[in-house]
Amino acid sequence: MITKPLTKRQAETLELIKGFIDQKGYAPSVSEVVDLLKIKSRSTAHSLVKQLVNKGYLVKTDNEVRTLRVVGQKDSDSLESNEVLRAENARLRQENMELRKKLAGCEN
Repeated sequence: MITKPLTKRQAETLELIKGFIDQKGYAPSVSEVVDLLKIKSRSTAHSLVKQLVNKGYLVKTDNEVRTLRVVGQKDSDSLESNEVLRAENARLRQENMELRKKLAGCEN
């Protein structure tokens, strides 16, 4: 259980990161955190992420990109990612049916 309180800026950063992951299905880079926060300093963004990791709200694998994970948030919680996957599956099913029809025509 996370009990360490967040500053207003840390809470804002955490919510923006959660929203990014929900929307895109993957974690933001430090540059994208800079954009989300509408700041210019990569070091400030990095510091905020590090504070959230130290307080136990985020988990990050060192020396790798896009490895931020929100503690308690499942990767499959992303509605948009699921919608994109459903649309892609529908497109592939349609393409499969069209290829089967073409193949059936070639066999006759």
